[in-house]
Amino acid sequence: MEIFSLRLKWLRERENLSQKEVAEYIGMSPQGYGKIENGQREPNLETLALLAKKLNDSADFLLGIIHYDRRSRRIIKALDDYEKNIKDARSLITRLMSEQPTDVILATILSNEKMITENKKRFEIAKSNMMSIYMEIPMVPEHVCLELNNRKPE
Repeated sequence: MEIFSLRLKWLRERENLSQKEVAEYIGMSPQGYGKIENGQREPNLETLALLAKKLNDSADFLLGIIHYDRRSRRIIKALDDYEKNIKDARSLITRLMSEQPTDVILATILSNEKMITENKKRFEIAKSNMMSIYMEIPMVPEHVCLELNNRKPE
């Protein structure tokens, strides 16, 4: 459970908590908690749930089932939203291009093209932020970083 121990310590430090504070919250001695954080002991399910709650993240993240913490989930959602906005705007532009051009249609097309450009910029910023977070998170598999790196807002 190396991934668990590394992420447990990383989250505790990110939350600016001492081992003693976490130990008290889960009803354990600091030495017992230290063994969990050092990988010498595994927590039971109740303790796992308490740890996730105290550290403001999910048990799935701690266990390595998912590779994004709570901050990352917001960024991943933003990436998905930017992609959807771009797709919807492109779809609207394609539909409008088949109609007779009017001032309103041309203005709508220009507005949507501007929105696509802005969402592409936001997408790249969010993607860069996500890559930075992945570099901080212990034991994120290389393929997860590659998948993110290969995402394009098309």
